[in-house]
Amino acid sequence: MDIDLGRLPRAEVSTPVAYDERLELVLAATGDGVWDIGLREHSVYTSARLAEMLGYPDHAEFSASFRPAAQLHVEDRARVMAAVRAALRDPRNGFDETFRLRCRDGAFRWLRARGCVVRDAQERPARFCGALSDVTEQVESARTTRENEQRFRALTALSADWYWASDAQHRFQEVVGDNQRRSAPAITLGLARWDIPSVGMSDEVWARHRAQMERHETFRDFEVRRLDERGRLRVYLTSGEPRFDAAGCFIGYHGVGRDITELREAEAERQRFEAQLREAQRVEAIGTLAGGIAHDFNNILGAILGNLELARHEVDPDHPIQERLALIRQSADRARNLVRQILAFSRHRLENARPQPIQPIIDEALAMLRATLPAGVALELKLVDEPVTVVADATQIHQVAMNLCINAWQALANEHGHIQVGLDLQDAPVRGAGGGLAPGQYAHLWVRDDGCGMDAVTRARIFEPFFTTKPVGQGTGLGLPVVHGIVAAHSGVITVDSEPGLGTTFHVYLPTAPTSPAVEAAVPPLPGERAAGPRAARVLLLDDDDVMVLVERGLLERAGHAVRVFRRGEDVLAAVRASSAEFDVVVTDLNMPEVSGLDLVQRMAAMGSTLPVVMISGYLTREAERMARQYGVREVVCKEELVEELAGAVDRALRAQA
Repeated sequence: MDIDLGRLPRAEVSTPVAYDERLELVLAATGDGVWDIGLREHSVYTSARLAEMLGYPDHAEFSASFRPAAQLHVEDRARVMAAVRAALRDPRNGFDETFRLRCRDGAFRWLRARGCVVRDAQERPARFCGALSDVTEQVESARTTRENEQRFRALTALSADWYWASDAQHRFQEVVGDNQRRSAPAITLGLARWDIPSVGMSDEVWARHRAQMERHETFRDFEVRRLDERGRLRVYLTSGEPRFDAAGCFIGYHGVGRDITELREAEAERQRFEAQLREAQRVEAIGTLAGGIAHDFNNILGAILGNLELARHEVDPDHPIQERLALIRQSADRARNLVRQILAFSRHRLENARPQPIQPIIDEALAMLRATLPAGVALELKLVDEPVTVVADATQIHQVAMNLCINAWQALANEHGHIQVGLDLQDAPVRGAGGGLAPGQYAHLWVRDDGCGMDAVTRARIFEPFFTTKPVGQGTGLGLPVVHGIVAAHSGVITVDSEPGLGTTFHVYLPTAPTSPAVEAAVPPLPGERAAGPRAARVLLLDDDDVMVLVERGLLERAGHAVRVFRRGEDVLAAVRASSAEFDVVVTDLNMPEVSGLDLVQRMAAMGSTLPVVMISGYLTREAERMARQYGVREVVCKEELVEELAGAVDRALRAQA
């Protein structure tokens, strides 16, 4: 019931009330307890409320047992007693202390005591009195808050996440994180979230995010890119939710953030390696297909060249057909060169590889190039002075340098521009120079032009055979694929940097080798060594292709050899088992049904046969060539070189056997 003290009757307002009763009413309203200690008479007065606060239902029991100093918590006793002595000593000292007092059940309650010392006429302490408030809940709440804050800060310091808070105007008030580990960004407090510069964030994205926060919506995993104190780009992922006071009014945001820079860099690195793997698998698949095509084409080409050579020797040199046959030979030679390029791309041929300095090879290629470059093209060299030694086939490395330089020349507009060729040593390839290279030192050859450059679509296809940006009839599209195959065959890597209008740079990385001693000059044969010529031999010929049998037999018989033809490997094994003395040498195709050329050689060795073997193949992988040498094959002849090499290979095998 509401009471208006101004409307009460004067008698009720002025009704006398005892002083002690009025005091009790006030104390009951505040919920405080009272104490009054008579310092001279050693008396102690306590109110009933104080007894209740300490768990005593009977005030008389409490009054009889209350001993303030004894009931103080041991940790608070010295501090409280010092404050009492200070109040007694100097009237300017008040008394306001919070401490723990033991209750009836032995537990402790937190009490706040505010009192004063009453002095007599001579300023001597007479009474010590005051009021006590139960503040247990407030103290425990404050302690819990402090412990939670300490726990929060400890966890924040250990965590990769950081905590942030902003006010109702979205200005940062607090950022808690381990800045030494860069888990939290350097943020100027007082700035609004969108007033702090972000790298690569469009105004549209910021506008949507700002509208979301102004609608007081929770947001998750919002990515922000900022520069740290060292100028390095950092990527942060933040989440936040709005804060409201007890009345439901918006008072700001708080949330967490995480530095995900290393994660984003790792993702980019993984994507780069996945792209390299896909590219390597794609090029490998194309190379395998190209090698298979080359094998089938070599069978046809070997038959064409072989029959052509035999036909030219069977027709009079002055016969008009010789001109036609020469044109056919010219076309066949072009086809043979095409097959060689395909095989080089498919990484199945590495001939005459030896440790040698690479500078002379590049110098020779550039000397040839200078003679053909137009006057408007400037060629600049940046070659390292110290020798750079690699295990390489000089002819193929020469082809790499020529192809890259010609490609750079053709990229220049109107045959005017600049080409730079450089060579240096690197302890390890630069970042992004290609996966799969072992740590170590590499020869780094680069060819740079300031031509038209390439877009991403073109860059993705430059190593595909027959892909070209030139008009029809102005290129086969095999130049760069051949370079790729040669570099891979040398256990190297080739990469390209190019953008439309910014030119192109090709980088070739080849593993280096210890500097080799000077190569001894070849000793010319003694007079009469060549005059002796190849001796006639009994040749066992194995091939299942009728056309190739005619060609190979014709070439061998023209060289003076007696040839016996077999079509199946089992028949050859039976003939050798019966009498290997009937033959001087075995000539076999590699790819045979039932018993392959490698199987034949292995089984002949198991039988104890010592006949020298010459192997013919249109598609010889490095692994197959290694196995052939391991099984004792003396000579290996590629079918596109059958006309020039077969007779000589048989002769060399016979000489080695002798």
